[in-house]
Amino acid sequence: MVRDYTVDYYTPAAEAARVIVADGFAGAKALADYRHRIDSAWPAVRVAQVDSHGLPESPVIGSSLGLIAHVQLGGLTPEDVQVQAVFGKVGSDDTLSDTVTVPMKHAGSDPLGEEFTVDVPLPLSGAVGYTVRVLPHHDLMASPAEFGMVALP
Repeated sequence: MVRDYTVDYYTPAAEAARVIVADGFAGAKALADYRHRIDSAWPAVRVAQVDSHGLPESPVIGSSLGLIAHVQLGGLTPEDVQVQAVFGKVGSDDTLSDTVTVPMKHAGSDPLGEEFTVDVPLPLSGAVGYTVRVLPHHDLMASPAEFGMVALP
């Protein structure tokens, strides 16, 4: 357990601290500027539309599923966010369980917003569902969940 904490938390935190304080706290200033931009723009960030293709009527492990998400970024750039597809088993109340998260790639712009795509082999079978979420992304963040912000359809 101590090794896990050291490898997964303490070592990355120590490395992040070195980067943040280098060059007169340039990293800290860049992250603070990014946080200000995110705070200002986030209310306008939204998933406008999600389209899927390729899913067979009876999904099995390895079946291909493609998603295209149209995301309005409220003045942010595609590099400022991480768009993720979340797949899981669908429960009777339409909730997802046993979820798997896959990052989506920016594919261009269209009238609905920035387009993000992913084609993945399904990691599970049976009643499969998906959603798309948008999270802030900056190389100096410890995690995309660090700011407590997420945009869902």
